[in-house]
Amino acid sequence: MGLSRKNSWKKLDNAAKIFPALVSEDDSEVFRISCTLREEIDPDALQKALDLTMEAFPSFSETVSRGMFWYYLEDSGKSPVVHEETDTPLQPLYTRNTHGLLIDVSYYKCRINFEVFHAICDGTGAVMFLRTLVGNYLCLRHELPVLKMDIGPDLTAREMEADSFSQHYRKGAGAENGFGLNEFLGKKTKKRIYRFSEPKTPDFRQLVTEGEVSAASIKKAAHAYNTTMTVFLTAVLISSIYSTMEPRDRKKAVSVAIPVNLRNYFESNTARNFFGMIHVVYDFAKYGADFDSIVKKVNDSFGRELTRENMQKKISSQVGLEQNFGIRMVPLFFKDIAMGISQRVANKRRTICLSNVGRVEMPDELSDYVKGFEVFNSSPARQVCICSYRDRLVIAFSGVLCEHDVERAFFRMIAKCVSEVGGDESGVTVSANYSAKEFES
Repeated sequence: MGLSRKNSWKKLDNAAKIFPALVSEDDSEVFRISCTLREEIDPDALQKALDLTMEAFPSFSETVSRGMFWYYLEDSGKSPVVHEETDTPLQPLYTRNTHGLLIDVSYYKCRINFEVFHAICDGTGAVMFLRTLVGNYLCLRHELPVLKMDIGPDLTAREMEADSFSQHYRKGAGAENGFGLNEFLGKKTKKRIYRFSEPKTPDFRQLVTEGEVSAASIKKAAHAYNTTMTVFLTAVLISSIYSTMEPRDRKKAVSVAIPVNLRNYFESNTARNFFGMIHVVYDFAKYGADFDSIVKKVNDSFGRELTRENMQKKISSQVGLEQNFGIRMVPLFFKDIAMGISQRVANKRRTICLSNVGRVEMPDELSDYVKGFEVFNSSPARQVCICSYRDRLVIAFSGVLCEHDVERAFFRMIAKCVSEVGGDESGVTVSANYSAKEFES
């Protein structure tokens, strides 16, 4: 099933190309997906499970190198070693002059952590990897038959390493979008976008606040507004931000950037990046600040943006930018500068990013060993990540901002909404300032 890794190299996928240029002191471009079990971790069994998992995901041992015109991937020649977690999360994995592994697997008590540099994969790819790792671990630990998990008999390593952006590119389908710049930057608006102005941690340490709530209660609250869970949570986020804004700032709009899993629209088995971005912009002066209006506007934005035709335009415009001959011939040094400028423009066009990796499932034979999954992402400001397992929905805020007013307002509103639909608001639990020692499993 594996590919020969000797002297192998390949291009980064379309979305991955920007991440090496964006690594900064306050943003490592690393994200974490964790699994909390109902038993303490056996390090030896976890290492054996990791070795077995790497055989199914050989591309996860690759590293990013610099070429004259583009970054590229090549085999690092290294194998990951599990270790006990002792540091704060989301530490840098990529540095320009070091060609080491871009993944890290650690454990703490009952929790298995998988951290990865975003150029290697997206949230879906990371979930595939962690599910397989946890499945292998539980099978080895409890002497169960090793399950295939995501790696079906007809799914080859070549399919998992495919660049789905190139596979689904249709020339001209997105040319009208300015060669894809708006897909990364967000659409330019006349309205000024609100941005957080809070102080950052002195050492740019990423702070994480996690909240746990019943997925059924949130779904019930969303249905009360005739919408989906993601739309509902986006509306709660916008409303929470508004409640913490200074009166002079409320004339500005809030812009939420939302990654979209393109596998939901195009056939793909890739474990690499395959996502697009939509942007929901809410103008309080124009639409009002009441929650019903926010939900309606967000719901309309999702309905307009989330179509296969629109996703095809995003893919074609993004890949069209990459394949433009003039851009291809620009040396990487200048591309790095341009991508850095583009990122600063993008940050001015968005208030916050919200990523929902969705429901994570485990085979029935293993599900009772698992308590839940958590995910969060590095951010130079503030980001929200969501995932669920069974009825356990975890919402994580991460970033380098010191204050937690938005987080506090968000979870208070969640508790209020849960109470209004007959749920138990005391079931909304929050843990702040996440570190290895501060979250007990």
